[in-house]
Order: sequence, then C-alpha cells, then structure tokens
Amino acid sequence: MTLLVDIVSKSLSVLVICLLLIIIFFSLYLLIKKITKHSSKFLDKQIKFLKNNALLLVFIIALISTCGSLFFSEVAGIEPCKLCWFQRIFMYSQAAILASALYFKRKDFQYYTLPLSIIGILISIYHNIGIFTYQSTVTLCSASGPSCFVGYLTIFGFINIPIMAFTGFLGIISLSFLNLKHDKYR
Repeated sequence: MTLLVDIVSKSLSVLVICLLLIIIFFSLYLLIKKITKHSSKFLDKQIKFLKNNALLLVFIIALISTCGSLFFSEVAGIEPCKLCWFQRIFMYSQAAILASALYFKRKDFQYYTLPLSIIGILISIYHNIGIFTYQSTVTLCSASGPSCFVGYLTIFGFINIPIMAFTGFLGIISLSFLNLKHDKYR
C-alpha cells in the first residue's frame, strides 16, 4: 500500500509543479506581451488552445484534485483537518458543476468557478501560511484531531496537500480568467 501511496503522491506532485510552471510561464508571457506589445505566434497559438479548451482543462483539474483528495483520505488513510475539509467543499462542488457544464456544453463556466475558486484559494493561502510559519494556532488544524502539522505528506520538500489544493484552485482561476477575457470577444 505504501508503494501505491508513494507513486500517487509523487505523480500528483509532478503535476502540481508542471501546472505551477505553466501558470507562471503563460502569466509572464501575457504580462510581457501587454507591456511590450510584442507577441509570439507559437505562444499565441498555445494561449488560444488553452482558451478554446478551458472548460475541459478546468474540469480535469477539478477532477484530479477531487480524486487526489479522496485517495489521500480513503486509500492512504490521511484524515483531513477542518481547513482541508473547507477546501474540499469548494473543489468537489466545482467538479460536479463542471461535469454538468461539459455535458450541456456551457461556455460560461467561469461565472461559477471563479467565486468558488477564489474562496477556496483564500482558505488554502491561510492554511499554507499557518503550516509554513509553524503557527498551529493560526489554523484550524487541531492537535487533538487531524492536523497538517504532523507532516503526513511532504514531497520534494515543499509540496503538501494544501499546496496541491492551492495549485488546483490557481489553475482553475487562471483558466477561468482566460475564458472570461475570451468570452468578451465572442
């Protein structure tokens, strides 16, 4: 069982790093493009691809995040703390909403995902600040109950479950904003 947990947690951690790098790279590109008015045809095609497939990509992020958190609690036996539960509420609901949006081919999904993801990422930021500053009193992680301070899972020295949640929300927010901007030109 520990081999399976190790494989899944490392795979999810690699996905987190890749998603963070993609978000940073394209955010910098869009910022530089806006400031300098110079663009790259290749990168513009990649942005167009992201915009055109934003709903599917956001659904995949929400689905992987949901399945990953369920794996950690149900298979790996890591009991979520209260803040993890709050983050799950905002991610799980998006997986259901986005599945429905895909089925009905809705292109206005960002109006539903943005509020949920913004609340979720704010909880995640608060959670991570508490963990990385070792302020257990700041978070709702209880010493008597499940606590993220125990360090059940830390991959590559910094990726933990709250960082994974943060990255999932950030990916959804980024693609939702891309789609929001794209929506204005339809």
